[in-house]
This record gives sequence, structure tokens and C-alpha cells, in this order.
Amino acid sequence: MKIGTGTRNLTHQSNYTGETFISGGTVQSNSDANLGGGGGITFANNAVLKAVGPIGTARNITLNAGG
Repeated sequence: MKIGTGTRNLTHQSNYTGETFISGGTVQSNSDANLGGGGGITFANNAVLKAVGPIGTARNITLNAGG
């Protein structure tokens, strides 16, 4: 979960397996593996996923109001 402004840089593979909620700010990653073990991601309140390089994913991505 990320809430609020600012940028969180995900630079290492994560073993987190739950759903992810991003509310505001930016999450930056260069790999789908850095976003966790494949659970869905929900973006809200003008949240941004900044891909640093090409990223492919099979996970569910939800854009809520402002996401």
C-alpha cells in the first residue's frame, strides 16, 4: 500500500503476494517482479505507476476515480 504524494522506488524483487492499493503519488519500478507476487493493483487519487523500461504483466490493474 502507498498513500500520499511523493515517489516510492521499487528496486528489488518482492515476495509480497496480496492485492496492492496505491492512493496518490508515484510508484516507480523497472520490473513486474518488484511489484510483488502477482496480486492485482488498484490506483486511485491520481496515483501513477512509472515504468522505468519495458514492463509486461498478467496481473489485474484497476483504475479508480482519479487513478
